[in-house]
Amino acid sequence: MITAHNSETNKKRALNNGAEYFIGKPFNTDEISKIIDIALHNYIH
Repeated sequence: MITAHNSETNKKRALNNGAEYFIGKPFNTDEISKIIDIALHNYIH
């Protein structure tokens, strides 16, 4: 999940409701790239 509402409350709510990952804005391309790599690894294995 990528959101502009970057608070701990929103993060906990999203993760408790099924989000695999939570990225709050602002974010950088390294952060997105790392999470995509993790997600692909988990999907493949």
